[in-house]
Amino acid sequence: MSDMLPPVVDLAAAALRAELGDNLHSVCLYGSIARGNPIDGISDINLLIVLKESDPASHEKVAVAIGSESNIDPLVVPLDNFPRTVRAFAARFGSFKQHYRVIHGADPIRSIEIDSVLERLDCEHGLRDLREQLVHAFITRAQHKEYGTALAQAVTPIFVRASQVLRLTGKKLTGHFADRVEPLARELGLDSSTLIDLLIFKSEPSALTEEETVRWHERVSTVPNTLIQWVEKNWP
Repeated sequence: MSDMLPPVVDLAAAALRAELGDNLHSVCLYGSIARGNPIDGISDINLLIVLKESDPASHEKVAVAIGSESNIDPLVVPLDNFPRTVRAFAARFGSFKQHYRVIHGADPIRSIEIDSVLERLDCEHGLRDLREQLVHAFITRAQHKEYGTALAQAVTPIFVRASQVLRLTGKKLTGHFADRVEPLARELGLDSSTLIDLLIFKSEPSALTEEETVRWHERVSTVPNTLIQWVEKNWP
């Protein structure tokens, strides 16, 4: 494994092997670290963990191995009928396939075939879900007073979903979100200044005043709305 990856990735893989033994089919790294554009101290370490037997006992072993690592975000998937899981989350695995690293075991992703219709449907579902999450966070801000946190957490999904739309048109994108701003704005009609400011906010999150919250929500809401309108117009 490359020395450029955080040491915790190797440690996590070793801990999972020690706890799960032969039940651990594979571990893959995906997300910002695999893409090569993590934000130090902020980006999660996204691990796809494929188990031969995914049951409560094995889940407890995963928890023992990595559950105390606050920056590890695990996605545990059973090996049994793995292709069906891929079909159910077609856009997610289509994104995985662009940038991932096998850090233990067999490669579960390289040979998968993803139906383009299912991938588009899953992508649209993700866009609509993202829009509803942003609306929910804004409407309920008086309850949790953490709209700034929700906004920072939404930046990566925004770029991932927008990139999925563009990728499904056959366009190639680099791994760095900042390098995607111009093609996303040009091809999909997104506002480049909003995308740039979202990346800045994610790297330097802060509490927001009520005025700032309202202003941010007005700006960020245009992103999923624009993407959904593009999808409705261009995808049958």
